[in-house]
Amino acid sequence: LAHVMEDVPGEETKLKVVQEFTYLLEKSKQLFGGIRDLPQFGKKHWPGYFARTFDVFTRLWKFQQKHRKVLDEKFGLKRWQIGELASKIGQLYYQYYMRTCESGYLQESFSFYEAVRTRAYYSDMLREEREDLAVKRLRYYARFIVVCLLLHKDNLMDELIRELKDLVEEYVAKFDPADEEEWFVVLKEVGAFVKANKIVSVVGELSRPVCVSYRLSKHYESLEVVKSLRVSSEKDMIKLQQAVVIGLTTKQVEKRQRENSFQSVPGKIW
Repeated sequence: LAHVMEDVPGEETKLKVVQEFTYLLEKSKQLFGGIRDLPQFGKKHWPGYFARTFDVFTRLWKFQQKHRKVLDEKFGLKRWQIGELASKIGQLYYQYYMRTCESGYLQESFSFYEAVRTRAYYSDMLREEREDLAVKRLRYYARFIVVCLLLHKDNLMDELIRELKDLVEEYVAKFDPADEEEWFVVLKEVGAFVKANKIVSVVGELSRPVCVSYRLSKHYESLEVVKSLRVSSEKDMIKLQQAVVIGLTTKQVEKRQRENSFQSVPGKIW
């Protein structure tokens, strides 16, 4: 019994846990908010900032896992707050992927977004009856759809689009929000973008879809034009620093924010 009592944290220990969690939470919000102010080009400032942000979010995520019971009791930690934290980590990985083109970070983003859905972290949001939380959930769905699009997870993406449509209709009916029209525009643009993305599909045996890789294969490496680009030392190596994507065609799908760079990423990797 004495051993069991030693494992139960006292009130002072619980208070310290809440204080540490509050500090990490506020620090994570501060760093996360600063990402939008980072320069879009060049590597002088943003890598270090992302490293600090990743470090704080990693500590915060592990801390809440370790002290979940105390935080539930003393901080009043709700499941949707855990979901919001997971969603932000997903956003963080996605933003890093957009700057580095390293697909591993995109997969990490998907893992955290998927966890929010499979563990139903946002399920208790409906009981809160708060418009701001409803908007958080809608934005999460929109971001998750983008990641699924990039990873060619079409079946899951179609499910998410249907769920987003239902959630938008529920949001409009319940809150009569000022941004009602904007969310219906989002649904329309998502549908148009997905439709444009599926205009050309590559199929293999038994009409199964094939994911085309843009990375150099052995066939391309044997071509003379590729051989001519090889250099004798790293000092002479040519590296892509920046790329400007420009498109102007009839009835071109309008892509908001950074969506116009989605299809260019495989090309830059190639």
